[in-house]
Amino acid sequence: MNPRFAIFLMFAGQFIVGLTCFAQEAAESATAESESASDSSTTEVATKPAKRKAQKVSQSRKIEPELTYRTAAFTRRFRSVYFKPGTDSDYVDQLYLTFTMSRQYDYRHDVVIEPSVRTHRQRPKQALETVIEQGYVRIQASDTVVVTAGKKTEYDGSGFMVNPSDLLNETKDLFDTLYQREGKFFTRVVKRFGNHSLGVGYIPARGKELSYGRAWVTASSDLFDTDIRLQFTNQRRELNTVGASAARFFGDHVELHFDGRYQQRQRHEGDELAPDSPEANSSYGFEDASGYYLAGSRLVLTPRRTIVLEGIQNQSGLLPSDFENFYNEKRKKDDPGDPESRLIGRHYGFISYQDDDSIKAVHLGLSHLVNINDQSSFSVAQARYYLSPITSVEWTYTAFTGNVNTEFGEMPFAGTAYLIFRGRF
Repeated sequence: MNPRFAIFLMFAGQFIVGLTCFAQEAAESATAESESASDSSTTEVATKPAKRKAQKVSQSRKIEPELTYRTAAFTRRFRSVYFKPGTDSDYVDQLYLTFTMSRQYDYRHDVVIEPSVRTHRQRPKQALETVIEQGYVRIQASDTVVVTAGKKTEYDGSGFMVNPSDLLNETKDLFDTLYQREGKFFTRVVKRFGNHSLGVGYIPARGKELSYGRAWVTASSDLFDTDIRLQFTNQRRELNTVGASAARFFGDHVELHFDGRYQQRQRHEGDELAPDSPEANSSYGFEDASGYYLAGSRLVLTPRRTIVLEGIQNQSGLLPSDFENFYNEKRKKDDPGDPESRLIGRHYGFISYQDDDSIKAVHLGLSHLVNINDQSSFSVAQARYYLSPITSVEWTYTAFTGNVNTEFGEMPFAGTAYLIFRGRF
């Protein structure tokens, strides 16, 4: 897709936003003046034919604070390449406070602003950081056209562990759900056709020139009881990436799903990758196009109790010998940085059990992800008790297991026990 076309779409969306806001303000002003004139002279109203009263427009405002306080006790892995002596401790507490402020006008126009104050994930001893999790405008320009612009949290795809087809959120943190709230910047126009939709938009690269951004196309459809979603991005250097997901129930208890992407992210002549980056150590070769796919099934035991099985292939991911080279490059640096929050291996198996039925007001969860090539794994056990409609307490334990130079065996913490308190107004 031509970047100039993406530029046109971006400014067209902003023009529609400005025009609609102007029309909204004018309508509100006219309504106010009409009501003021009607109330100013009771004699005039009594002697003249009654004026037609302006139709009231529905408006709503919401302010919803939400608080999460989390304490974490770590089992440190001193041999890890990422372990930082004198910095990594065996305990931290984290605060995550968000204020979701939204206003809706005439059921067609929405403004959402969600600032947050939170503990820095990788540097919890630093001062609290302030982040705008979301800040966007959504305009229903017509009965079938919706414009969205700003920073919005929006996830897509049919996978449960990971969604390769979700091209907006390729850097999503897979190992810590608390830090998945922050949205992404984009501008998009969506046209709906019954059960189908087509969207065109632009995803900027923050702080970089326009050509570093990505032109973005989305499509969705409900065909033969199958939920189908497609995404496409084009970027000057990364070329084309195509994502697709599909999910379908067979009867009431069995669902099959697929989620994947095909990417042409070839290395260009003269490009240099950091020696300690996963791409520089992959035997597949960053200059080759590759696929990232998963296929799985969900077994619905009851409406609130499910089992999920998935197989995952990341075609350009690292094999055991690649991981050894990767971590050896990390050890050459004084500061190896932070561990990856995405999957960088080649083949995985995933199983998950989620249960909201067995115990009243309690959610139970158990999941296990294994790197098939190096046998390292990531596991989560979870129990959340809903004390009331506005408060809950949760215990979660995560474990990273594996040998030296394996994907999860080099994580700086072998295990983490979380105690989490949540409350909302």
